[in-house]
Amino acid sequence: MRYTKPLEMERPARSDRFDVFSPKLNRPLTLFSYSQFQQWLLLEAFPSVKTFCERPVLLESQDQKPVLIDFWIQGSTAEFFLLIRDDRPPKLKQTGPHSLRVRYLKHRQLDRWGVFAQNWQSMLPYIVAYRHWLTNNDTNDIIKRCSSRITLGELENAYSSKEPSWVRACVFDALAKGSLQAPSIKSKPWGRFLQLSSRCRHAD
Repeated sequence: MRYTKPLEMERPARSDRFDVFSPKLNRPLTLFSYSQFQQWLLLEAFPSVKTFCERPVLLESQDQKPVLIDFWIQGSTAEFFLLIRDDRPPKLKQTGPHSLRVRYLKHRQLDRWGVFAQNWQSMLPYIVAYRHWLTNNDTNDIIKRCSSRITLGELENAYSSKEPSWVRACVFDALAKGSLQAPSIKSKPWGRFLQLSSRCRHAD
């Protein structure tokens, strides 16, 4: 892994500030734009993202203005920098350890994931709150229960001796890791009627 800590910097003038906790990194993050906040939610949500780092490096550009990279991302098959901006992409100078492919993302592209990001904004607090108490056995038991399609409400009823928040934490953790599927969270707000299934379903 190349980057584990963000560059230390003061909050830019007139910028937003979002202080969050990342289950995937197991540490707090401070982000300085709503677009970075949206992108962070997606990084937590996609199982293909193995790890990442906010504000990993400043890169020189051909016009001599340093460019702050928004995220370094290690995916399941690729490693790259991500830069969020709507204007013309800068021509970056990369040498040595900072030589990586740069992906550019426009703000309107993030807006297309609005519902999905909003869902994860409300789902992540469950994972964070229970992160010290969830075990592999807990998660595996939930996944087995979802071998046939089941709703979140039905799952909560099946674990009536547990707090609903515990069931939700298990479910959302399994979704983040790719062990469960819930396709509707990309287009509809989640709730008790959320349809869940394990990725490896048993044959009927």
